[in-house]
Amino acid sequence: SDLKKITDERARQWILRLEAENKELHTENRLNGMRMSDLTKRVDETQSENKQLQDDRDAMRRHIELHTMEDGVLKTKLLKLLTKSEKDKQQERSYFRKRLLEIGRA
Repeated sequence: SDLKKITDERARQWILRLEAENKELHTENRLNGMRMSDLTKRVDETQSENKQLQDDRDAMRRHIELHTMEDGVLKTKLLKLLTKSEKDKQQERSYFRKRLLEIGRA
């Protein structure tokens, strides 16, 4: 009878200890679940931000490429105008030289 009381008491203490541990584990699991949920949200937000940054980078690259091409076209047009202007000046000088020579001969 005394042995049974001792055994029952030990079993009761063991059960109480297991219930306390189970309660701690349950609380820890709930907290871990909340942390996991927060981390999942942060991952989703980070992926979304990363996608936006990639889109912005691609848009900037296209913008730069477009302006580089436009710059090249404008430089080509300017070079053509300068070349034409130089040719026009040379023709004008040549014309005036000829006229001066003609006037000088007259």
